[in-house]
Amino acid sequence: MNDRAELLPFGGPGVGSSSAPLGGPPHRGHDCLLSFCRAFNFVTGLCAVLCALAFGMAMWVRGEAPTKDPYFYSGQAVRLFGIGIAGMVLLVETEWRRWLELVPLLESWLGRGVLQIFEATLTFREAYPSGSTDFHKSLALYRSAASLSLLVCGSVYILGTVTCIGVIKTAKQRQEATLARAEAELERMERRKKELERQLGLGLPGRGGLPRD
Repeated sequence: MNDRAELLPFGGPGVGSSSAPLGGPPHRGHDCLLSFCRAFNFVTGLCAVLCALAFGMAMWVRGEAPTKDPYFYSGQAVRLFGIGIAGMVLLVETEWRRWLELVPLLESWLGRGVLQIFEATLTFREAYPSGSTDFHKSLALYRSAASLSLLVCGSVYILGTVTCIGVIKTAKQRQEATLARAEAELERMERRKKELERQLGLGLPGRGGLPRD
């Protein structure tokens, strides 16, 4: 009897078979702010892609470089720089933790808003068409829509900084990460408990536990 009692959890007979289970992980409620922020991240990333496409089309419509024209090359370099900034905005909006660790300034809403407003201004200034055909007019309209949409997104980030929504969102994200780690640990403990019960013969139906001495 003593040997069996030492094998049972908590050292008491019948405790392992009649003790209450740990239970599943607690149900996390639906957070409206985090859901809105994720949707806004997607919209902002899409606007950054539109700006990158506007820069790409502006580079393509200019064709071959004129002979010894430094302004052409400098303009193309600025447009290529704009594509790179758009890619940076897109990576930031994915909330990729490793990337945010490399650019901690862009983890704050103020940094994101300033970068996006700069990219929107650069798009409107440098992604302009070079002709007057219908295609160039369409490109001008597309350029204006892409830059305006990213400008609105950047303004929302600035407004969120002023109203401390960004700070609240960061706190909620940390709380969500803490709950996720707690749930993972609880599930690991539950699996460990079931494995111990299986080894002791307490978790199988039709078995009355270990034979008594």
